[in-house]
Amino acid sequence: MLLLALCAIAAALAWIRWSPSAAPRTPRPEPPRELDVVELPPAPPHEPETAAPSPTPECNTLLRVRFVDAQRRPIEGVEIASSYPRALATSDDDGRAELGLSLVQSSALRRVHLRARASGFASAAWSVRVHDDMLTDLGELVLGPSGTVRGRVVDEEQRGIEGAELRVVVGPQPSGTARYHGPEEFVASSTSAADGSFEIDGIPVGAARVWAGGRDWLWNAGEVLAIDEGARIDGGTLQLQAILGENVLELAIEDPRGLPAREAQVALRKSGDTGPFTLARADESGRLRWIVEARVPHEVHAIDAAELTRAVRVEGVEPGRERVVLRLRPPQRVDVVVRDERGLALQRFEGLVESRSPFESRSRSTIDLAARADGRASIALPDGPFSVTISAEGRKPVTVGELDPEGLSGEIAVLVTAPPRLHGVVREGRVARADVKVTLHRALETGELSAQACAARYAAEPECSTSSAADGTFEFAPQVQGRFYARFEAPNFASLEFGPLDVDPERSSPALEAALVAAGRIEGTLLVDPGMSATQREVRACRGDPWPRSATTDDSGHFTFEGLSPGPWWIALADAAPAELDQTPCLVAAGETAIHEIMVLGPTRATLRGTFAIGARPAARATLELLLDDGVSRTLRRVKLDSAGQFVLESPLEGAVLLQFTDAEQRWRARVPLQLALGEAQWSLDLATARLQGRVAPTAHDQAWIWTSRAENGVEVAGELSVDAEGVFSAPNMPAGRLTLQRRGAEPARELALPVGATLDLDL
Repeated sequence: MLLLALCAIAAALAWIRWSPSAAPRTPRPEPPRELDVVELPPAPPHEPETAAPSPTPECNTLLRVRFVDAQRRPIEGVEIASSYPRALATSDDDGRAELGLSLVQSSALRRVHLRARASGFASAAWSVRVHDDMLTDLGELVLGPSGTVRGRVVDEEQRGIEGAELRVVVGPQPSGTARYHGPEEFVASSTSAADGSFEIDGIPVGAARVWAGGRDWLWNAGEVLAIDEGARIDGGTLQLQAILGENVLELAIEDPRGLPAREAQVALRKSGDTGPFTLARADESGRLRWIVEARVPHEVHAIDAAELTRAVRVEGVEPGRERVVLRLRPPQRVDVVVRDERGLALQRFEGLVESRSPFESRSRSTIDLAARADGRASIALPDGPFSVTISAEGRKPVTVGELDPEGLSGEIAVLVTAPPRLHGVVREGRVARADVKVTLHRALETGELSAQACAARYAAEPECSTSSAADGTFEFAPQVQGRFYARFEAPNFASLEFGPLDVDPERSSPALEAALVAAGRIEGTLLVDPGMSATQREVRACRGDPWPRSATTDDSGHFTFEGLSPGPWWIALADAAPAELDQTPCLVAAGETAIHEIMVLGPTRATLRGTFAIGARPAARATLELLLDDGVSRTLRRVKLDSAGQFVLESPLEGAVLLQFTDAEQRWRARVPLQLALGEAQWSLDLATARLQGRVAPTAHDQAWIWTSRAENGVEVAGELSVDAEGVFSAPNMPAGRLTLQRRGAEPARELALPVGATLDLDL
């Protein structure tokens, strides 16, 4: 009995301990502590019941999309939504949907985050850039097959958590900050039931991971899951850890009237940090509960959702303290007044306003080009230090700042001046000439001009160009420093040049005065030695510009160049050798005709470039002698062949000569008759061969056998047979032709035919 009583008491105690009414509540953050160190507008004594009204939209941006499945069939009933501004649309029976975004126009391009979901299909999430007040067609979006994940979210004591947020991530996993704020990029989401259970559908097929977290809980991720089409996957249990109050920043954003600034934008970073800000958005009541990793003071910026107010900045906000209220400031505008160097209002200009703001659209804005009679443009006063850059046609851009918006009073005065320039006037006599083309060309490094080295002094492509005005004036605003040539061109006039000019973007150059003059011409004649042709020869004329001229001689050797600029011109045959070029320039006067003669003499020496081989084997390092074919065979020149059997032979004479090649080892000698002409010529000879072999009688071992081969082209080759101790000889590369064999000092000689490629056996 005693044992039964003890069991009953134990059961009762256990029931009392684990009954729902007695169970301890889920851990919550510690109550906030008082904050006395940050001087901010005091929090209102009660929760405001009315949120600040949304700003009136100034533009309606439309997004158009068509949803299809993997077979390109339309999907009806797809819900597409944007996170901000909040908007929702559903696709029709053709899969088409139009999403209207009510925006307060502030920038030409903005990013919108979209989500799409439909029963039985994979959900999708993506960002697009859209233009204000325009229709953006997103084309077709394919929704693929999907699966479902079920699971449960529990606390550290394995009790179910109600209302936990679930997010499904595919692809690369988020950074470490996701543990505090959850993953920003996710494809599907859900919330947990009262017992902590959850079910998420619309998960794309493939690898996925489920994250869980919430307002009072740090985020945690489960294992990577393999999602199959139509499958229901067990995602297991996700255990969450309660957030400590020391890691929480409690913020309330109010508009300038003290009403909640719903969905206000907030930027945060550690105080003293110079890195990027983390961006967040307040809820519908203007509240933001932000989890920080480091329990240190933070720098906080806030602005309304439409970015119409001026942002507020608070430094030294510490986590774990009572809620901090940030009241936005009313928008302010300031005039930018632009005047020229004479103090007159500049009526057309544009500008760029840049400030240090964590909000992208607030850090950069433009002043559009427009007509302003008073030289004024109104800009929204930036939130922090800023600069204003003004640009106008024909003026040097001017930047004013950094300016402190807090200490700014009155208007921002900007003085723009004409930039340093290269300028001048074009005249014909004393009359100003309009519409003359003026170009600026970069100077090139060249040597002295001559007929042989007629290089361009400046580049053909101009750096910039303009035309003279009605009063003949012109000007450039050079952007780079260097040496340049200014070129002037007008119909029916000679082109003119000034240069080289030293140009500096920081200094104006002295004025140029260009006087247009009539073009000149050259009439020329090509004079050649008897036997040479002066017809259809190309003649070149150059003066150092990038456009050399050319002309062709007629049947009489005459040529003409028209439309020439005054000054020296170098005239030469295009195919003339350097020694044949006339180095005296032809001087051309404005509107005059210059007479010029080109005299081309015949060559004064013969130059022979050639190769010699026997049986395709180069006569490497053989000696070549040039012999006069006069019966005496006097030697005129002697050169060595290189390892490839090549040579260059020069002679002051022409006519019948002999080329005599002698083997480097004195084994053979070849004579080739040749008719040599003055000038350059190419020559090549490869003697065809046969094979000669046999034996010499024992009585003639000690006697030399001389051979001579005569070809039909008059080539004669002679040498001595190489006989070994056994009386055997072999000449595998013997020149083919009429062969003569003779013992030295003996008669008669033996003659026989040695055909090309044949093998001849002899007994001598």
